[in-house]
Amino acid sequence: MAFTVGTPRDGLIAPRLGVGEDKNGPYILFNQTDQDFIAAGTFWVVGAALCAIPAVGWVGCTALTALLAAVGVFLANTGKCKNNKQLKSYIFNPTVGRFSCV
Repeated sequence: MAFTVGTPRDGLIAPRLGVGEDKNGPYILFNQTDQDFIAAGTFWVVGAALCAIPAVGWVGCTALTALLAAVGVFLANTGKCKNNKQLKSYIFNPTVGRFSCV
């Protein structure tokens, strides 16, 4: 199951974050715009959108910020996903294909 979270902002680009869960655990999908922000070192834009979700809370927000830093390192080493694919990142499962382009 997956769904997309849109966070409208007055005059700003609003990331559309896809989240879901499969047999390997919960994941976040980062679209090409999200990947651009993260790769440019401005992952706070994506983080603000994730942390704006009421159910996330401050503990979840801290964990997601750490995940975004890891995604930034991954993108710095490998580049963005090709062919307009999204970057799938498992939140709690670092061993099973933590990052993949889907």
